[in-house]
Amino acid sequence: MEADFRREYGIVLKHELYSMTWREFCVLLAGLSSDSRTAQEIRSRARNDSGANEVVEDPEQAEKAVAEVWGVQF
Repeated sequence: MEADFRREYGIVLKHELYSMTWREFCVLLAGLSSDSRTAQEIRSRARNDSGANEVVEDPEQAEKAVAEVWGVQF
């Protein structure tokens, strides 16, 4: 996740995490591209949990999947 934040937003989490709001962090996390390592890990966990091999296309379902994996609410 740290690498994704740096690559996609230019944010060094260890320097900026405590100065951002929880909402801002969640919005940025949800906004990571589908090519990010974080998104790949979420898809991998979803496949392992459900046995499915498909990508979640519906944004609301994807957001719920992120929330389940990371334990966050949007």
